[in-house]
Amino acid sequence: MLATAMTASLRRADEMGDAITARGGSGQISDRPSRPMPSDAVALTVVLAL
Repeated sequence: MLATAMTASLRRADEMGDAITARGGSGQISDRPSRPMPSDAVALTVVLAL
């Protein structure tokens, strides 16, 4: 059952990716370079502390 669910999920994700690409992609969101910010370091420290 788990393998069937994973296969179906991966197939749907692939189809969604194809649909997004066919419509022109996600635009400027994916074009902007992003780097870890200081708030990311704080969040990582909190998670590791817990």
